[in-house]
Amino acid sequence: GFVTPHIVLLRHGGPDGWRWVLFTVFVAMGSDSGGYFTGRAYGRRKLLPAVSPSKTVEGAAGAVAGAMLVAMLCCVIFFPRLALAEALGLGGAISLFAQLGDLCESALKRAFGAKDSGWIIPGHGGILDRLDSLLFPMVFVYYYTAFPRG
Repeated sequence: GFVTPHIVLLRHGGPDGWRWVLFTVFVAMGSDSGGYFTGRAYGRRKLLPAVSPSKTVEGAAGAVAGAMLVAMLCCVIFFPRLALAEALGLGGAISLFAQLGDLCESALKRAFGAKDSGWIIPGHGGILDRLDSLLFPMVFVYYYTAFPRG
């Protein structure tokens, strides 16, 4: 539907399109990892227990920190002229959109009474659980890169 065309447009939106796609994937992965490990180590307060009982406020903060760290590292590789503040802002925004995608997917699963969103990756909630944190960030990064800034 809505997301896939944005990924294609982002990829083919200019000479740096492939860099933006990889940047978004890596930063979203940093968000997921930061949230998981911080939540496991320090998670105390539930974020939205009715939607996703295992997500914590501390994990959400760790997700933002992880995404910002990965964004800084990726900018050195992919976009060396990008300002540090812009890299940090992008990392934070991508993390928020990644977490929103994950929560929306969890809410949909709960609404339909589905524990997993597929059988392809057993024990991990299905294929959609692996992709949900990429859906909204790809749309955000497409619009971020599509319009002039400055």
